[in-house]
Formats: sequence, structure tokens, C-alpha cells
Amino acid sequence: MLQRTEGIVLKTNPFGEADLIVTYIKKDCGIVKTFAKSPRKIKGNFGGSWNL
Repeated sequence: MLQRTEGIVLKTNPFGEADLIVTYIKKDCGIVKTFAKSPRKIKGNFGGSWNL
């Protein structure tokens, strides 16, 4: 299930070669951890936009 939400990124942890585990805080749910597939690759789904 895909869900669009807003939050503040607290921490990003590298996972494998190009993936990230993102920890952020949301107003309605508190602290949430999610998995971002290939955000560190230029040709990935996020296009390198996770370089914080």
C-alpha cells in the first residue's frame, strides 16, 4: 500500500549498496522507519534526491 505523507527526516542509514532506511517523525503517527529502494543511484526511483 502506497501512502503520501509529510514528516521531518531524523536519520538515514545506508542499507546494502544503494538502499536506505529512513527514520522520520510524523505529526499523526510519531516516529516511523521506512525503506527507500535505490535512492542513492542516479537512475533509481528517487533520482539521487535523498542526498542529505
